[in-house]
Amino acid sequence: MSWTALRECPRNAEIAGKLGDPTKSIPHLKSAQMKHWDYIFTHDPDLEFEARAVRIGEAHVRIELEAQWYLASYGRLLIEALPALVKRYRFAPGKLPGALQALVGRVFLDMIMSYDAYENGVVRKRARTPARERAHQPARSRQHRLRHQRGGAWHGDAVAQHPPRRKERSGDFLGGIGAGCLGGTDLPDQRRRGA
Repeated sequence: MSWTALRECPRNAEIAGKLGDPTKSIPHLKSAQMKHWDYIFTHDPDLEFEARAVRIGEAHVRIELEAQWYLASYGRLLIEALPALVKRYRFAPGKLPGALQALVGRVFLDMIMSYDAYENGVVRKRARTPARERAHQPARSRQHRLRHQRGGAWHGDAVAQHPPRRKERSGDFLGGIGAGCLGGTDLPDQRRRGA
């Protein structure tokens, strides 16, 4: 699903309000997203890797994006990236398992680090909110969540719409994954250690 479609879909009103003016926010978000994934897939996990993940978690707390939206984006990334990798390695099927493992490993490492920062940010934010104010905030019910998850999708097809349209793919790393850990069959730190 493209950023524009995500914003315009009536079922996605929650996210549309957070995006603001699409002519300003969407290009910025796409660029930030591509820079982040480029780094994640071309560098060994290090302090900058972790710092980027923490900034993402903190940004999602700041805009009060619910965890379901945030985590669904990782599913969407995998939905788009897995077929791209299969296509890339169609003539080198022996390298495909390593590339898939590298992709899933990096995505999950980033997800775990950024979600940890997100969760910590939510806890800190709640601690700063006075108890009487928290008491007046409506609890989101299980029924409310289920209404937004019907049809096998997390919140309005953020994950489930597939196959992705080629022209809406977000970035070169999906169509031409070449540099870094996804260019070979193992992670860069494995090559260095001789694993």
